[in-house]
Amino acid sequence: MASLVSKRTHFAHRAQRLHPAERDASLQIPVGVAGWTYAPWRNNFFPEGLPHRRELQYASRQLTAIEVNG
Repeated sequence: MASLVSKRTHFAHRAQRLHPAERDASLQIPVGVAGWTYAPWRNNFFPEGLPHRRELQYASRQLTAIEVNG
């Protein structure tokens, strides 16, 4: 039992030293899509006038996961 309390105390102190974004990382849920080159997304999800070659770059800053098949 003492070792369990010791581990909890260790993790509690470690969590206090973390930046708030790092502490909350375990609460984040990855959200992504299975691709990014969908015509209906142009001028809808993607800003109007965004060049096709920049769509992946833009999507990568809006989502936490993108499936890329080669």
